[in-house]
Amino acid sequence: MRVFQQPVKALFETFIDLSKDMLRHALDGEWEKVSAIEVKRQAVMQQCFAEPAIAEDREKIAAAIHEVLQLNQKISDLGEQSQQSLINSLQTHKQSKQACQAYLDNS
Repeated sequence: MRVFQQPVKALFETFIDLSKDMLRHALDGEWEKVSAIEVKRQAVMQQCFAEPAIAEDREKIAAAIHEVLQLNQKISDLGEQSQQSLINSLQTHKQSKQACQAYLDNS
């Protein structure tokens, strides 16, 4: 049984590596970097699927896609957590601002 065609293998490895980089930056809260890497990853993904897969590669491609989907889920979960944290911070800031304004209005 033959493994990935070499160019396809390299593309999928890059696709997975970029996804791992995105997760690492998401864990660090570096969302601008996540977004920048996503642009690069989209280009690699398009190359990965530019040609139909040969039958011998399909199982390995499916495994690579599964790994990327798992990484995407982790990134998405972190994004939702970060978004909720930001919403909570904004609400706290708004409440503090309203309390200050109420104090000033009643002084």
